[in-house]
Formats: sequence, C-alpha cells, structure tokens
Amino acid sequence: MDQRLSTFLTDLEKVGCADEAWRTTVRFLRSFGMETVHAWFVGETDAGEDLNVITTCPDWWHQLYLEKKCDEFDVILNHCKTKYTPILHSVDAFEKDRRIDPRMIEMMRVTDEGFGLRSGIAIPVHTASKRLSGGINIGGPHKEHEFKKLADDTGLLLHIGVLSAHTKLQALLREQTASAARLSPRERECLLWLAAGLRTDQIAARLKLQNVTVNLHISNARKKLNASTRAQAVAKAMMLGILDP
Repeated sequence: MDQRLSTFLTDLEKVGCADEAWRTTVRFLRSFGMETVHAWFVGETDAGEDLNVITTCPDWWHQLYLEKKCDEFDVILNHCKTKYTPILHSVDAFEKDRRIDPRMIEMMRVTDEGFGLRSGIAIPVHTASKRLSGGINIGGPHKEHEFKKLADDTGLLLHIGVLSAHTKLQALLREQTASAARLSPRERECLLWLAAGLRTDQIAARLKLQNVTVNLHISNARKKLNASTRAQAVAKAMMLGILDP
C-alpha cells in the first residue's frame, strides 16, 4: 500500500470532528496534485432530500452554480446519480463532445478560469440499497492527457482514499447534525443574531438578557457544534440547515 494512503487512513481514523477530517482529506488529495476538492452528502429529512456541501471551491462559484440552476444540465451530477463508476471530466473533452449542453461547457470554462479546475474525476458514493449518498469531485489545472495519466497511475489509491474520506465525513456530519438538533431555542436565537451581525450587547438588549447570559448561550451552542469560534459556530449551523438568516 502506498505510504500516503496508509498514513491518511491512520490519521483519518483518529480525527473526531468534520473540520479536521476535511483538512486531513484535502492534504491527502493535494499530495496527488488534486488542488480542488468538492464533497457533497445526500441525506433524508422529513421534508425530503437534504444536501450538504464541503468544498475548496470559492463561494462565488457555488452561488453561480445555484443561480444558473446547473443541476438541471450537470452531466457529472447526473452520472453520479445513476452510475457507480467514477467519471473523468475536462474542459478539453467537453468542448469536443457535441452531446454536452453548451451551458455545461461554459460553466466548466468558468471553473477553469476562476480557480484552475480544468480536469478532474468525480467519484460517486452509493449505499447498499443503491441510493446515492453523495460523492467527491477532485481535480486541478491539468490538461486532459496529463490528468488521464495521473488518474491511471493513482486511480485505485485515490478511489480508496475518497471513499474512506466520504464515509468518515458523513458519519461526523451526522453527529454534528444530531448535536445541532439539541440546540435550545435561545442558543439558536443568539446564533441567528450573530449571523445578522449583532454584537453581544446588542443581542442582549434585543432579547432582554444579560450579556453574560448571551455569552453562555453562544458558548453552549459552540460546544454542541464543536466549533472553536463564534463565526465557525454560525457557519456550521448554517451549513447544517438550522439557521436561515
């Protein structure tokens, strides 16, 4: 076994929070030249499917993806929904394929020009019942032939690493979601006002509480979310869907 993979699996087993698992995963994948890492997790809620994303892609790209409704023509996503095998993708290959929606080609060009994702591989993850549970898309600024060689040389190692990372991340995210669900109404309320940009004293005045009480609510929420800072607690709560500013 490649030393990088064995070290990664050992390190991954030790981590106890999603943030640390994500940093460990990104370091491992970048050791293979994969600069961009985009992971998604599909869950089920009472309201239907729930989608969580952790990514090194910039925020503006994710917002653009939503605005353009790329999920309607994203051939990579559609492949992952129905297939169990990884799919190679590149700007070069998509530009040559007349079956590809021009909107998809344009979005691929944007990713290349915006942050250097020219070629990559998306690895879907399915449950034993064949339901899609998510996947991880990795890549970098490589030309098509360069990336194919890289994938041929390291494909199995990357596949094992990605599947291991996704399993660990999904388990930790579920734990975080369970902890977040135990936030009290006041803890949620304080995080919501933090997200709106209010200071402790402003939150206290609005909720008619003492500053020390507000600080206590925020501290408790931070611990439940396994966040090291207030900003991280707000970010995690928003990612988990328990805050909607």
